[in-house]
Amino acid sequence: MTIKQISLFLENKFGRLSELLAILSKADVHIVSASIADTSDYGLMRLITSDQQKAYNVLKDNGVLVSMNEVVAIAIEPLAADFARVVELFTRRGVSIEYMYCFNFQKKLVLVMRCNDLDAVREVVRNNSLTFVSETDLMKV
Repeated sequence: MTIKQISLFLENKFGRLSELLAILSKADVHIVSASIADTSDYGLMRLITSDQQKAYNVLKDNGVLVSMNEVVAIAIEPLAADFARVVELFTRRGVSIEYMYCFNFQKKLVLVMRCNDLDAVREVVRNNSLTFVSETDLMKV
């Protein structure tokens, strides 16, 4: 099971993040998780919201360079040992985690991952009784 994630380029310009958040706020989009990685010229912002399609459309309509892609979200106990165990399960199966970020949701730690092999991810989740987080779950925010 995958969820949609919004990725957008964020110019390294004073006030740009505030402008983007105001666009989402006016559209009544709730932010579930946000991650920003920066370089000297721009940032790459990744968002999970209460309504991905609405957020994508409103950003695009406002001239923001935005894309939507598939990631997996897995809920675990918020303990370092559980985090390490899950990453090790994927490592042993040969799954490459291209990037990852986390957020807390309903007293669980949600690992959001972009991986190279979704079939292998599904196998690891199924064989180890892990729990996917769905978009329906996240829309309750």
